[in-house]
Amino acid sequence: MQIDYLKTSTRMALQGHYRGPVSAALLYFAILILADSLTPGQTASDGALNLIGLGISVVVSILMYIFKAGQARISLQILKGEQEVGKDTYYGFRSGTDRYLYFGLVKTLMELVFVGVTYMLLMGADGMNPGRFIMAAVWFLLGGLCYLYISLSISLTLPILVDDETMDTTEAIKESIRLMKGMHGKLFFMYLSFIGWIVLCVMSLGVGLLLVSPYVITTKMNFYLNLKNATK
Repeated sequence: MQIDYLKTSTRMALQGHYRGPVSAALLYFAILILADSLTPGQTASDGALNLIGLGISVVVSILMYIFKAGQARISLQILKGEQEVGKDTYYGFRSGTDRYLYFGLVKTLMELVFVGVTYMLLMGADGMNPGRFIMAAVWFLLGGLCYLYISLSISLTLPILVDDETMDTTEAIKESIRLMKGMHGKLFFMYLSFIGWIVLCVMSLGVGLLLVSPYVITTKMNFYLNLKNATK
């Protein structure tokens, strides 16, 4: 599977079909910005406020997988040449919502464990204790590699869920792990190939994300479809 071919075929599929993906991306980022504006900021003195802010962030992170399902569904329709329907932006609300929430919970808990342990170790390293600092560095390296490997292993779960409405989340995670055997490096380097586009997004103050986000999501869906067909 050639990354250049995947990206080229994705761009060709998206030509003339950007309206749906861009609208879904606009809604997604608008909700994220709104949620962030309503979340209490972190303070050094108010532990209760920090806890409330963390709780809101966790809930929002999980709920956003419903909208991610809509984005993935639109990408799937485009790649399969199906009629693109605007209401599929809300696909996650009308097709197995619990499946996407469950997967969102799994991913969010993974992130909480990694970020939480890293934060606690780094806080302990503030005193310049060499042993604690080394422990934090080792965890960040090894824990980060483990987190990356697991994330890549289950990264096709969402595409699988929107492609097969009869499959539950646990089965989709197992199927993602099966499909991803020996393909972690390929997917990782595919993500890295978008760095240039991300830089352009930063330079455009984030506006470019409305175009780049659908491109990345659809390329990942294309990756899944090619891998699925190759392993039949």
